[in-house]
Amino acid sequence: MRSLLFAAVLLCSSSVFALENKISLGGGVHANFVDTDLDLGESVNEEVSGTLVFGPKATIKLNDYWGIRTGAFIQEKAAGFEIKESGLKGEIHIKVISAAVPVNLQYQFNDNFAVFGGYSADFKINDYCTVDGDFDTCSLEKEAKSFVSNATLGMSITPAKLWDIDISYQHGLNDFFYKTKVHTLTFMAFYNFQ
Repeated sequence: MRSLLFAAVLLCSSSVFALENKISLGGGVHANFVDTDLDLGESVNEEVSGTLVFGPKATIKLNDYWGIRTGAFIQEKAAGFEIKESGLKGEIHIKVISAAVPVNLQYQFNDNFAVFGGYSADFKINDYCTVDGDFDTCSLEKEAKSFVSNATLGMSITPAKLWDIDISYQHGLNDFFYKTKVHTLTFMAFYNFQ
């Protein structure tokens, strides 16, 4: 799977200068939603966590309607839990900093609106955890996964010629941490170099 992804990214990257394209630089936020297969009981609740993402994207135009979107993003994703047990109350967040490489197909309805969907791979750079409330320390007994696959669906709005706003949803296809998946709603703004 990694070889196939690498070949697709290499093909897209080598095509960037051969075809009409758009290079953009942007940043935004992830809203991370936890989906766990574990029975956590009533004392543990999954939380939505906010994290950051930034990096370049390339949109390679194939014709007037279709294009390929790729890029290389540095991001942080998190699985958050609120724990209330035996009079203690606090939160723990398992966080992963990763490089994300998307390969998406885009359909351009008009100059101001497009939809896209496809695949994104997250390659772990580092993982750590944070705590709040009555808890003092945390440690990762089970490391976060080094490679996570995501299905992606989103839309891109162009309110001005040099700016794009992307809203997308990533559905985690494999575990992010132990028996936990993370699904992500992302809001990003991009400056287009044209």
